[in-house]
Amino acid sequence: MVLLKFTPSFSAENIKEQPLLLLEHIEVTANKYSTKENLLPFSLTILNKDIIKQQRIQKLTDIANWSPSLSISDQGGRTKPTMIMRGLHTNSSNPRSDSNTVATYFGETPLFIDLPLFDIERIEVLLGPQGTLYGSSSLSGLIKYVPSIAELNDTHLKISGELFQNEESDRIGNNSSIIANINLLDDSLALRVSYYHSEKPGYIDYRYLVNESGISNPDPNWITPQELKENLHQQDDVNFQYTHTAKTSLNWAANEDINVQFLYLNQQQKVGGRSISHYQALSTENPLAEKIQKYDSAYRFIEPREIKDSLFSLDIYLELPLATLVSASGFTKSTALGQRDQTDFLLNLNEGFEYFPTFSSFTDEIEHLNTFNQEFRLRSHQNNGYRWLVGFYLNKQKGSFTSKEYTPHFDQFALNVFQASGLLRPDSLEFIYQIDKEKTEKALFAEFTKIINNHWSLTFGARYYQYNILQNVAVDLPLFNTVFLGRAPSSINLQYSQNKHKDNGSLFKLSLQYQYDMNNLYYFTVSEGYRVGGTNGLASCSIDSNNPLCGFEDELTFDADSTLNYETGYKGDFAESTVNIDLSLYYIDWKKAQVEGESLNGQLPITINANSASSVGAELSINTIIHPNLSSRLSYSYTDAQLTQDIPDLFVNFNGIDNPEFYSGKSGDRLSGASKNQLAFSLNYHKNVLINKQINVDYGLTYQSDTYSKVGGKANGEVISGFAVSNISTSLIANKWSLTLYINNLFNKYTYTSVRGDKSLAGMSTFRETNRLNSNKLRTYGHYLLPARTIGIKYTYFFEFD
Repeated sequence: MVLLKFTPSFSAENIKEQPLLLLEHIEVTANKYSTKENLLPFSLTILNKDIIKQQRIQKLTDIANWSPSLSISDQGGRTKPTMIMRGLHTNSSNPRSDSNTVATYFGETPLFIDLPLFDIERIEVLLGPQGTLYGSSSLSGLIKYVPSIAELNDTHLKISGELFQNEESDRIGNNSSIIANINLLDDSLALRVSYYHSEKPGYIDYRYLVNESGISNPDPNWITPQELKENLHQQDDVNFQYTHTAKTSLNWAANEDINVQFLYLNQQQKVGGRSISHYQALSTENPLAEKIQKYDSAYRFIEPREIKDSLFSLDIYLELPLATLVSASGFTKSTALGQRDQTDFLLNLNEGFEYFPTFSSFTDEIEHLNTFNQEFRLRSHQNNGYRWLVGFYLNKQKGSFTSKEYTPHFDQFALNVFQASGLLRPDSLEFIYQIDKEKTEKALFAEFTKIINNHWSLTFGARYYQYNILQNVAVDLPLFNTVFLGRAPSSINLQYSQNKHKDNGSLFKLSLQYQYDMNNLYYFTVSEGYRVGGTNGLASCSIDSNNPLCGFEDELTFDADSTLNYETGYKGDFAESTVNIDLSLYYIDWKKAQVEGESLNGQLPITINANSASSVGAELSINTIIHPNLSSRLSYSYTDAQLTQDIPDLFVNFNGIDNPEFYSGKSGDRLSGASKNQLAFSLNYHKNVLINKQINVDYGLTYQSDTYSKVGGKANGEVISGFAVSNISTSLIANKWSLTLYINNLFNKYTYTSVRGDKSLAGMSTFRETNRLNSNKLRTYGHYLLPARTIGIKYTYFFEFD
């Protein structure tokens, strides 16, 4: 669906006296050509700079509010958002769930980071599989950020500052940015530099943090103030998020035939903790349950995370007599450091930790990922009734992940109580996990369009791909080996096992288009998408049978899954281009769906292949100029995504209950994470006031119906209620400046957006036998929240230099 720009446009840079008269279609690069979006034979949403500004679209999760059939669960800055398009999702709606059924690109480079949406030319949301042109992970669709590039022959400076207050925060937040475009050589060379800084205060209070792990009692006498003070302390607004983003772009038009674009992006984020509330999410047998308030967390440790991302890209466009040669090179680097509360996971293993009265545990984690991406493509100039594109794609990834788990003072307890015969472990390192992984993916792709006559055209696309994955993984239990087996107190013994996985395949696309005139298009498209398989990061039991955390043969790897999409649609303008309607209907068949599971040993997270699923739905967008000063946008989607085959034992049966209906997926079961109904509606009113000034009033309403946390609501899954949110803003705009006052979540709606874990972790299972061990102590289960009402003010000033 398309949120169109209105022309003439009004902005702080350009005040016009004439009223809005037309809906203008935007040039996009979704098909790797520059094409007006109303001529593309698939459903898409375009968010341009005007829409991003009017509806205050600031981050990835905001995009879903204005794109039908797209759900993005905001799980705080610590965890990457879960993206679901057209309902294709089978995992639980928790932070571990796999979100890469949707590909994300920054310019020409595949990259998934949660960017602040500043200095962005537009966002293109491509609905439905895009496997032939974009390859892996575009299983259900793609989100493409198109950054603003350096503008030739223009020098200007734009600065902005913003203050805002979340009603549940004790501090005032702020954002600021600066964008400088500098003309270096007339007609040939320009530089663009931008910087964004954000301090977003938290709104979740961690009121029950242990003073000292292994010494302090995490579950003291809750009614004795002195005992609480001796063992616990409080930190407020823990889930804060600080972000620094810098971009530099260089645009060089060497001559009429060569254009070179260089981009460097660097982002650093610091997140204080999870955005999870434990309100009504603890066992009723736990006295702490009565003390938790709506914006409280019960974790024993704060869970901070620091993330650093960078991107170097070099895009070269060479005009040849019959075609354009494009070389798109990109190198990305990501590093993340974090800490987690690991107490609940270990208490649930029933390995003796529950007998230690002051037991608590935490992990330190570090993750690195380097990626090189290269694409060459040759695209023809459109003539003689045809157009073609051929290309080569290479993606190489190299990454590592290290997790260290600590159980302070458990060594002394084990020696005293379990009468272990070994030694103390001074570093308290109970578990260490190391994985090194390399992936290489290559592909050849092509697309050919034949214009049959003035109305009919036919497009055929194909892609052949192959990938190889190599993984080395090692696990050690240092504390156990030292305390019980007498190994050296500082020893770590990592013995690596190697897993390999490779595959290849082909995809196709066929599209028939009937263009009645330049403003009316009918189409029918069949397209495919896929997602690479992989390895699960487990040591093989056949190699290391003494490892209590090893994996069996069917747990070591998983295969690629694929989608086949049938889509028909219409795009048209009416009433002298003051009304635009987009309508699409689709059916998607999903084969060998990758779903989350857990290993038999140690209940470690793994991915497995399930049977088939499907999604059928409709998407509608209506954009209207009601009056020269008033315009509206409406989008709606209906999605019915469900299993089409039974999946025995889809969920792990932890306690042996003989109830297949409870743990198995059945044909017809609704998939998790996506709403059946989504709606977005906005009104924009503008009026010229005073002298060369304009006032804008923007109102936006978004609604989504309920979602399931697990497929079919099985295995203690739950229904997360639907909700509607209103946002409103008023702007005063002059030639060089603008001032905006806004309110997000106008009516201060308190609602859950997703869930971590399930009710069995809090002793609330449908069947008591399925409650987790020690559930009266566990605090994993909780909910992510919609941020409370936020009021803010933003000022922007624009300098232009001759």
